[in-house]
Amino acid sequence: MTDRARAAATLGVLALLLVLGVRWGLTQVTEPFPETVSAPSICTPTLVTAGQTLRPEDITVSVLNASTVGGLAGSTMEKLVDAGFGRGEIGDAPDAGVRTVQVYAADRRRSDVALLRSYLGPRLDVVDTESTRPGLVIVVGQKFAGVRSGRGIITARDDLTVCRPLPE
Repeated sequence: MTDRARAAATLGVLALLLVLGVRWGLTQVTEPFPETVSAPSICTPTLVTAGQTLRPEDITVSVLNASTVGGLAGSTMEKLVDAGFGRGEIGDAPDAGVRTVQVYAADRRRSDVALLRSYLGPRLDVVDTESTRPGLVIVVGQKFAGVRSGRGIITARDDLTVCRPLPE
């Protein structure tokens, strides 16, 4: 094989490798991203009709700390779980501006809010705010008096959807 033939063969092989590399690269770049795996659900939306009973075990709560007291959301969650409520998420809400306690709900007259109020006190402020956290979202502030003994059962006044905890 002459030098010219060998150079032509080498260039041909290199060109073929380049074309194959570009083709492989384009398929990798244009391939769709893998589907994201969503976090497992903590609770499931469940319809409660007027007249049905509602217990703490039927309600998932998430607790956010809007105070400077470290661990307030965690200790509040533990007391609510001990009272029978389903465990949602805990976190911080430093910019919430809550002095005592607040719950995010569209209607202050909801039966699940009334049951929760029996544990958190009559000064529970109900705010119509959306949240991505599961269940009823409670925000505790600097002057939160703590969880107290509440009602074990309540009869739903109207139809409502609660986020019922999943069995463990």
